Amino acid sequence: MPVKIYHDDDADVNIVRSKTVAFIGYGNQGRAQALNLRDSGVNNIVIGNIDDDYAKQAREDGFDPVSIEEAVRQGNILMLLIPDEDQQTVWNEKIRQNIKSSTTLVVASGYNVAFNLLDLPDDMDVVMVAPRMIGAGVRDRYVQNIPYPCFVSVEKDASGTALATCLSIACAIGATRGNGAVGSSCREEAGIDLFAEQALWPEIMAIFREGYN
Repeated sequence: MPVKIYHDDDADVNIVRSKTVAFIGYGNQGRAQALNLRDSGVNNIVIGNIDDDYAKQAREDGFDPVSIEEAVRQGNILMLLIPDEDQQTVWNEKIRQNIKSSTTLVVASGYNVAFNLLDLPDDMDVVMVAPRMIGAGVRDRYVQNIPYPCFVSVEKDASGTALATCLSIACAIGATRGNGAVGSSCREEAGIDLFAEQALWPEIMAIFREGYN
């Protein structure tokens, strides 16, 4: 089956512009994607973060960060952009009980969705928009109007419009430019990351060490 590639023409950025987008985390990906969305005309952005250096950065960038719980209560779209290892705990303690009906969850890493570690509401859409580079690169390439690789997928389509929402977000962060965003899945994305982290890079480092020795 051929891989589906999505470009700017496949997306309607006005969909995400009409929503309130709540960011859970303002770190590596959170900051880059929030700034890209804002520069794409998404005005209703809420930053949910604990009161730390990332929240300070959000204020310096012109946002008014609130608690994670409050951000979730406000958002139609939840951008879950905290580290994989923290997501399940934060989801259970701060997110799950505050989710509005018919909300869309967006992940940039497929791990917790692929392995069913999050208790998802029945009426929630779940999509993945996963840039294949660190946040600084996502931001720099958006500003320079340069394409970058990104995986997208629909994992749960309760509304019937999850793909349109997914592509709108991908377009607004600059991921559908140029060669486009690649259709994938959370399981594929998680598998690629695990293979790279546990098999490929350890072998590369071992080769470097042997060469040095």
